[in-house]
Amino acid sequence: RTNTNMLSLMREYPDFKYSQSQPYLYEELKKMYPAVYEEVKQRVLEGRWEAIGAMYIEPDGNVIGTESIIRQILFGKRFLRKEFGVESRTVWLPDVFGVMYTLPQILKKSGIDYFSTVKLKIWADTNPFPHNSFWWRGPDGTDVLTHFPASHFGKNLDAETVRQHWRDFNDKNNVGESMFVYGLADGGGGPTREEVERGQRLNNFPGLPTGKVDTVENFFEHLEQRTENLPIWDDELYLEAHRGTYTTKADLKRQNRKAELLYRDVEVISALASLFGGERMQEEINEGWKLVLVNQFHDTLPGTHRPEGVPDIKRDYKTAFQIGNNLLEKASQHIAQNLDINCDMVFFNTLSWKRSDLVKVPVSMTAGAPIDGLQSQTYKGYTYGSARIIPPLGWEDRDVSPVTEGQKPIAAFEKNTIETPLYQISFNDAGDIESLYDKVNDHDVLTAPGNQFQVFEDDPGRKFSAWDIAYHFEEYQHPVMMTLPWKMVANGNLFAVLRSEWQVLNSTIQQEMWLYKDNPRIDFRTTANWQDSRKLLKVAFPLNVRSRTATYDLPFGNIERPTHRN
Repeated sequence: RTNTNMLSLMREYPDFKYSQSQPYLYEELKKMYPAVYEEVKQRVLEGRWEAIGAMYIEPDGNVIGTESIIRQILFGKRFLRKEFGVESRTVWLPDVFGVMYTLPQILKKSGIDYFSTVKLKIWADTNPFPHNSFWWRGPDGTDVLTHFPASHFGKNLDAETVRQHWRDFNDKNNVGESMFVYGLADGGGGPTREEVERGQRLNNFPGLPTGKVDTVENFFEHLEQRTENLPIWDDELYLEAHRGTYTTKADLKRQNRKAELLYRDVEVISALASLFGGERMQEEINEGWKLVLVNQFHDTLPGTHRPEGVPDIKRDYKTAFQIGNNLLEKASQHIAQNLDINCDMVFFNTLSWKRSDLVKVPVSMTAGAPIDGLQSQTYKGYTYGSARIIPPLGWEDRDVSPVTEGQKPIAAFEKNTIETPLYQISFNDAGDIESLYDKVNDHDVLTAPGNQFQVFEDDPGRKFSAWDIAYHFEEYQHPVMMTLPWKMVANGNLFAVLRSEWQVLNSTIQQEMWLYKDNPRIDFRTTANWQDSRKLLKVAFPLNVRSRTATYDLPFGNIERPTHRN
């Protein structure tokens, strides 16, 4: 509808121009409505229809992983270049909920000079963002020319909204120009005929700033000539609102990350397989990646979409995992069949550095026997082995051992205290970790009970309940009751496992705590059968570390953030 509306207006108004992002939408238009697509393509060639965005869709700006950012740009720019002959220089993310600090360097290295978003300027609930136009600087010192429109996209183009937009524009003196984005947004439709008529009158309308209908990149190219007095913003673009989008519909975020990791492994293993004459898989890999990229849309991955979209999202992830797992199996089998070895199993390390870790195979493959040459242990249908120093981007071959291996328990558990070679951990009557003593570093890890489940009221208001966490959420906390005391359910050569359960309101929480013989990591594998709405579940680990800042991981970098409130 939006596309046909815009084409109709272009036939009626020769000077009308329109901008539309997201190559994915053009790709779908080409498949479903080829005649409409061909007319759009002609308008792009005429310079009246701006195909913009550089990214495949408008993804979330914080949750997606490193490779996903690159693929969004790669797939987006590749489509625009191939179909329209356009080299997009702008990343257009008007509706995202903040953007990661490392993006400027990624954009510049991808041939992108401009960036625009809007919510930080108009929706921050704590500190007003000070600029509309500025240089956004990343951690490596890379600058990208950035503009925040002074009003939300999707506004009506009329005298009052234009006047309000100019009133709210901060850079009247040092820049003097702002971008006003109009046209029906949520629900689609684009600019109306009335708005086109008003747009033609903006240039000389008494009492209003001078206006001109133009494209996004023309705006930025003009702005680029006025950068001598622009300020610099050297930090992440953190939206002080919509904090719930990092946790709402957590399963989608887990699926996304699992898919990102899967497709990295597929590409590594398929590249290794090609050294042994394996067939090229890139076309199938790309099709799987596209399903992952589409569901990184800024209302899909954050969990702020309509419930009606859930079946489509689940279907896409299911297909993406099927494609990825099939390709991984095919490439792995090809390598194993072409290695000059005779063995029962091959373990691959897809990381770029040597790795020592637990490997696991179904008991059906080993008949319950240990893995030859590795200390082994069986638990819940799997045989685990302690693999030592698998080379980077390499593999290690192993056989099933003909000798049954005895088990030497690594842990002792009595009177609510478990002791391993690395830790001594005590639990209180509520099931929390009362103390966690690190033997190697002679250090008490916690200052107060840890692994403590906390459930709060989560009712920020009906309009943005999926987006926001209320600032006062900590005022009321629901009690969490342990229903199954900690019990040791595994204890062998490699690891020990404790299990416990809790009840809160109508929901139950089950957890396994994994402790290892010679790995200092502790894993908490938690499953919640959640039957309550408008509740916020957290788990607390008050660490015995005094630092006013903490360093957080980002794609291609990291950032320091404060750990305290003033």
